[in-house]
Amino acid sequence: MKTILLTQTLLVILLNPVHGQLVYRDPSFGTGGVDTLTYMSGNMDEAPWDIALLPNGRILVLGYSDDGENEEYPWIARLKANGELDKSFGTSGVKVIDTKGYYHDLRDIAIQPDGKILINGSLNRGFAIYRMDSLGVMDQSFGRRPD
Repeated sequence: MKTILLTQTLLVILLNPVHGQLVYRDPSFGTGGVDTLTYMSGNMDEAPWDIALLPNGRILVLGYSDDGENEEYPWIARLKANGELDKSFGTSGVKVIDTKGYYHDLRDIAIQPDGKILINGSLNRGFAIYRMDSLGVMDQSFGRRPD
């Protein structure tokens, strides 16, 4: 009797459809709802680390590109609401972050109330916080530079 009851219970659980919200891609974003842009070069491995949504609907993406020869380039890209690169940011939509050749692992992005962009992570066995304006220009008045 216990076996029959257990079997029936398992069948009800397994055969009962899962009720949840269906998720659909937004066809107006990127290509069919997916952005597959190459930010730096087709010859580099690239990975996004973090994103931030701006009040105007634009999207900031923080990531890095690896040239395969132990050289990594952190970057930040700004996208329009439809996933297209916003060419008014950085250089043609991308700002490469100059880490002066130090080891880096920049992974987090935040937006200040005044629209300035903060990026943080590790840098040469310590930490770093970079700040730039809303167009991708580094804020030279912020913090100190590594020697």
